Amino acid sequence: MVSYSVRSVKLLVEGKGCSSCVAPIKNHLIRHPGVYGVHVRGGIVVVILRNGYTIEEVLGDTGVEMYYWVKILGSGGDELETLPDTPARSYKLY
Repeated sequence: MVSYSVRSVKLLVEGKGCSSCVAPIKNHLIRHPGVYGVHVRGGIVVVILRNGYTIEEVLGDTGVEMYYWVKILGSGGDELETLPDTPARSYKLY
């Protein structure tokens, strides 16, 4: 079984056309190879990044800043957690 070291990054997100239309950002982010999972709750988005990727790289590659205002609120820093290589949709945040 392959495993990845991951860390979380919390974002404050607001849609440019519709301030409450944040949920579709998940579809943009989850397609990036550096993203292990995404959790959206209101305007707060938690992105689970694979080791070796930065949130700035993911935001730039996905182009989400064309559709959303994004502010990085914080990250797990250098604290990495090892998770199995499972599909992103099966990873749950509590």
